[in-house]
Amino acid sequence: MKAIYTRYETSNLLENFGEDVVHFQIYFKTDELPEVAIGVLFPYSALIKFVREANPPVYEYLTQIRSSMAGYGPKETKVLAQMEEEGFDLEPLLKEYFYSKDTLFVSQHLEWVERMNAPKAQEQAGVFLEQITDQLGESYASEQIKWDKFIDELDQTIHEVTFRYYPEIFENGPEKIEAYRNALYFVTTSFASRIDKILK
Repeated sequence: MKAIYTRYETSNLLENFGEDVVHFQIYFKTDELPEVAIGVLFPYSALIKFVREANPPVYEYLTQIRSSMAGYGPKETKVLAQMEEEGFDLEPLLKEYFYSKDTLFVSQHLEWVERMNAPKAQEQAGVFLEQITDQLGESYASEQIKWDKFIDELDQTIHEVTFRYYPEIFENGPEKIEAYRNALYFVTTSFASRIDKILK
């Protein structure tokens, strides 16, 4: 049974959970079956891990995109937007990732899709999602987004004040800049942690 890549979709957790984490869903067909109803789901981080081994130069490019962005957290939707702006085509990597999977992986996914298409399984999935939503509350996503923005702006404010008074830090070579970045990270996350405790 030969699996044939057909297309992919992207989704993220921003709307429901306030986390800028991207997932891909790869759809495929076989020489015997039409395109699967539910694609193979995996996170952007899994793709990055694969690319690190399969194509180191591309891995360096992808990680450089994120490291060039200010702020904390994965910011994966922004990373993808930057790739698109720079004309980088992600699809060949997704195809390569999919075709690295063996026949057993494909067979297991087909079996899982068949089980998930059963009415009882769909009902259970709906109940599970509803329970998670109830536990988190309606404001969870907006609160998480606000928190992430707070940390990013805190970091940027400290950086701007430091640069205003001590610009020479950034003229003293990579070792000093790296030490500065470590100090900025420590101060920002320590302060944010204390604020989090106060809010609770």
